[in-house]
Amino acid sequence: MCLRISLVLKKNVFLSDDSLIISSSNTKQLFFGNNRYILTGVTENAKLVLLIDDYPQISYFIETSLQLDGYEVMTAESGAEALRKMAENPPNLIVLDIRMPDMDGFTLLKKIRRRSDVPVIACSATPEFSAKALESGANAFLSKPIDLDKLPILIEELCA
Repeated sequence: MCLRISLVLKKNVFLSDDSLIISSSNTKQLFFGNNRYILTGVTENAKLVLLIDDYPQISYFIETSLQLDGYEVMTAESGAEALRKMAENPPNLIVLDIRMPDMDGFTLLKKIRRRSDVPVIACSATPEFSAKALESGANAFLSKPIDLDKLPILIEELCA
């Protein structure tokens, strides 16, 4: 017996047990299976988003979605790595997970605010963190799982 699992992650993102298919206006298609094909390009004036999350699998899906929406994305799995990358290449916006092992998002957000006024979208599966994140300097808060259709809209609003 063969069980096939399919899931719609985003309007044009489909996940099954053996492949991921993504299509948007910026790409023809992106397939995962035994092979990986990315038929996309970041535009010359693309906004740079720093995505900070300690789970590489989550970062990968968000990063891929943002790239398909035309953003350049750099990722960091820890607060220290994020601060280093910010210093090397200042982003236009930061997407920050609140719960991380080495330095939680609230502490990192305070350190970011000492250095920059870059817009920050704080994220967590714990909606109760929303008020504290905004008090700590975040410009917006998104509950996890992140709505990948709303994220680029929020990015554009905060970068306007």
